[in-house]
Amino acid sequence: MPVRNTSSKNTSKMSSASTDLSSCNERVQIKVLILGDRGVGKTSAARKFVGNTCEIISQGILRKSLRVNNKQYELNVFDTVSVEEFGEVPPEYKDVDICLLMYSASDLSSFKNLTYWISKFKKEANIKNADTFPFVVVGNKQDVPDYARLISRKEADDWCWNNNLWHSEISTKEESTINRIFGVVMALYERRQEELGQSSGTINRILIIDVIIRTMTWCLHFKN
Repeated sequence: MPVRNTSSKNTSKMSSASTDLSSCNERVQIKVLILGDRGVGKTSAARKFVGNTCEIISQGILRKSLRVNNKQYELNVFDTVSVEEFGEVPPEYKDVDICLLMYSASDLSSFKNLTYWISKFKKEANIKNADTFPFVVVGNKQDVPDYARLISRKEADDWCWNNNLWHSEISTKEESTINRIFGVVMALYERRQEELGQSSGTINRILIIDVIIRTMTWCLHFKN
């Protein structure tokens, strides 16, 4: 998990979500990019999240739409496959709001390669305030037995803490864990939008309790 912050904002409760978008007054599009080695579960996680509300935009791009507080939220989830094969900056790297970095608890190299993916993204995406860009590290296969684990939860937590990265584990077999990750995505997206809108332009470090509260609220919406 990421580290401390010196200020917080009150988080207002949002009304229940709905997929009826006919009366929405505002449309919010959010681009979520999933990076990581092959075979760590990127595609499974994306498809599990969008579920029955899936809208296939093109190969590797899924959309989940829902209404919250009279706003239409469209989460465009980009599942990248072998992005190393592109000779130029792939379109998946452009205009990203949140980046998920996925590894497998039973594949040590996939965890070690997270540094590579972070570096590649920052270089190729050419984003502003790269040092404070919201990454979420996702450890798949939390349900594997201890003898099959090659990276412990504590090791991953410590590494993410030291690098100011949010970390959580999932199982693509359990929908609730997938919803929790995307709840974190929405929580970090909201905070970043609020902080970028400050007149000072200062990006505060993540306040854990605030993100947790927002995450819980969004998870409820995703269950509807």
